[in-house]
Amino acid sequence: MTLESQYKDYLKDHPDSTYTFDEWKENVFHPMLEKLIIMSQEYDRELKDWDNTLMDGLEDLPWED
Repeated sequence: MTLESQYKDYLKDHPDSTYTFDEWKENVFHPMLEKLIIMSQEYDRELKDWDNTLMDGLEDLPWED
């Protein structure tokens, strides 16, 4: 899916919008992209915390070969 097609979909969902493509990128797409990046970074940190929590102490368990 291209940015142009996403813009067209946006206009279908928001028929009263007067955004040009460039205005849409600046006011809608870029802020949404920034939020997704932040969410992804938070998810990665949380996943790393869980990975460390789940693995904590496993090295002390007697494993059979």
